[in-house]
Amino acid sequence: MVAFVGVSADDCNIDNANQITAIFDGGIPTSDSTQFPELRLIDTSGNDDIELIANNAEPAGIKNEMTVTEKASINCGFGGGCTWSADVNGLTSNIRAGEAQIQVCGKECTLDEELSNDTEVHCKVPFVQTVGSRETFTIVEAAAIRGPNIVESGDWSGMAFDGNNIPGVTGSQSNCYIGTEFTEGFVGYITEVRFFMDYFTDRENRVRFLKFQGSNLPFDNPSASIEDIVVVDEEIHEGWNYYDLSDNPRKYAHYRMFNQNNNGCDNIGEIKLIGQEVIDNSANSHGCLVKITRTDEETVTLSNPVIYVVSDTPYLTSISPRWGSVEGGTTVTFTGEHMSNNVADISIKIDNVVCAVQTASRTEVTCITGARIGAWNEAPRLEMTVSGGNIVDQGHIFRYVSLWSSPSTWGF
Repeated sequence: MVAFVGVSADDCNIDNANQITAIFDGGIPTSDSTQFPELRLIDTSGNDDIELIANNAEPAGIKNEMTVTEKASINCGFGGGCTWSADVNGLTSNIRAGEAQIQVCGKECTLDEELSNDTEVHCKVPFVQTVGSRETFTIVEAAAIRGPNIVESGDWSGMAFDGNNIPGVTGSQSNCYIGTEFTEGFVGYITEVRFFMDYFTDRENRVRFLKFQGSNLPFDNPSASIEDIVVVDEEIHEGWNYYDLSDNPRKYAHYRMFNQNNNGCDNIGEIKLIGQEVIDNSANSHGCLVKITRTDEETVTLSNPVIYVVSDTPYLTSISPRWGSVEGGTTVTFTGEHMSNNVADISIKIDNVVCAVQTASRTEVTCITGARIGAWNEAPRLEMTVSGGNIVDQGHIFRYVSLWSSPSTWGF
């Protein structure tokens, strides 16, 4: 076996008594400094361990410095799935071995195994969410979120965000606070806030004093503009308290519960912010830098970004019908925006079964389901692309069902 910078060769040929040729299907792995390949002999009988027989042996040092020839920037929908590519020597081998990664907006661009080779790298760009895209469609359903940093005025070890409702905070001083901060450049797009109250008696200390606040700057910054998003009133009670913000979602980098009174944060057991973490950009397009990261090498940032555009994002507003027979033959209508008039541009799979596209327009696509044979033990899955980009399904899904009236349901 031959390995170079942690990447094993795909094949080895013993040319003669003095020479072995290692073959890397994705090209010789890149290394910007001189490194030495490893040669190991393996006892195929299985009785002995692998034996290292050559390493750091001159003149075997190899330097295969990475060179990148960028191609033009690509436009993509926020759902991702478009193909990014560049001419790069050997990087495919590094990526396949888990020793390198292409990132777009800090997220992995998934290697296209079929297209990538020893001189070219192709990958599928990830989905991206921004404030601007979230105003038009939802890529990821709202869930409990928090930033990487918890801020609190007491030594409570983040207990209000630990997933346990009790016990609650104790010993809070005046101007107490418990909150979270999102990563720089991101905000929490919040549609609901919940907090759990352990047993308490002094309601007057909370009513109209306990507040849920938001700010785009740290709360202790003198320039911070702080909004009282929720001012708790007589409705406060033990257990979960819910406040719906969906009519006016908040988009701040910093959130907290705050009370000016002594002991005003006591008995808060848990806080949940419901929404999505999104990039802080309200425009209808967003450019993401492409970066190449490699083990033990400096990150390389490329010049041409991936441009995500709302008007290039196909998304669904409904599916009809929402269920059909496992025997197939159901005509399904997908209604949405920014699709295509060309049937050939559209690909649909439901539970990994092709749904044959029949008609297509910018706002409506129809297909006929194929038969889903055998058990399906996963959640329903819709895979739909338009001109190579992923559609944003917004939670709309089609379900295969076994009809009561169908003989096949009963084994006939």
